[in-house]
Amino acid sequence: MARLKRTQEILDDIGIGGERLEMFFMSGSQAQAFAKSVDKMTERIRELGPNPLKGKSPPQLENEMDDEIEFRGQRIVEG
Repeated sequence: MARLKRTQEILDDIGIGGERLEMFFMSGSQAQAFAKSVDKMTERIRELGPNPLKGKSPPQLENEMDDEIEFRGQRIVEG
């Protein structure tokens, strides 16, 4: 739950909106509960509308990564 809350905060900070993320706990035998959860999230997303960042260019990073290169998902600091 702590990771969910933190991720919601991050989504709010970057402008997507934390209310777009929710976690539901249920077993595989709870088909009706699953269907209700899907309906709930579908309605919520329809109310929120499209991704507010869609079509916007990403923010430019400052010079904090100038000395780093990426190799197979790892950052390597040169120098």
